[in-house]
Amino acid sequence: MSTSDHNPEAGVEQTTWKQPAGNVPTDATKATMVEADRIEGETVLLDQSSAQHVRGDRVTLKMSKASSIEAGSVQMEKSAAVSVESDKSVMQESAAVHVDAAHLRMVKSSAMLVQSHDTTMEEGSTAFLVITGGLTGEARAIVTVPVAAVVGAIFAVLATVLFAIIQGSRK
Repeated sequence: MSTSDHNPEAGVEQTTWKQPAGNVPTDATKATMVEADRIEGETVLLDQSSAQHVRGDRVTLKMSKASSIEAGSVQMEKSAAVSVESDKSVMQESAAVHVDAAHLRMVKSSAMLVQSHDTTMEEGSTAFLVITGGLTGEARAIVTVPVAAVVGAIFAVLATVLFAIIQGSRK
């Protein structure tokens, strides 16, 4: 990880980070135990922090939370986000309200709305509504697009009938 990983101090700093499976050190913006409005950089690391807006080519959250994340690649570990927009996202023991990713892998995670070309759900991951091109793994979508369409149609019919009843009672 970072060169100053042994005794983390609160703050935002420029550091050198080595991707877990990589050998090449990368310059990164690291936020540790802070609350920030906006954090941006090519590589952004949030550790026990919160941010309103996070943007970068590669964003990693560890025990952190964010309102909005825009990145090429997002890695979330024991973290939460309201909105995640990326090409590739991996969520491990994490939660999100909305995830829009070309490729998404969820492990022991949950999301309300998932929009993805390719979604893999593992180890008890759940999503309330999944709009996807492909869903693999132990997928447990509570509501899918066809079910949502049927529920929406039933709701529309009931609303129309209720409206007609209300209009009829006023005459």
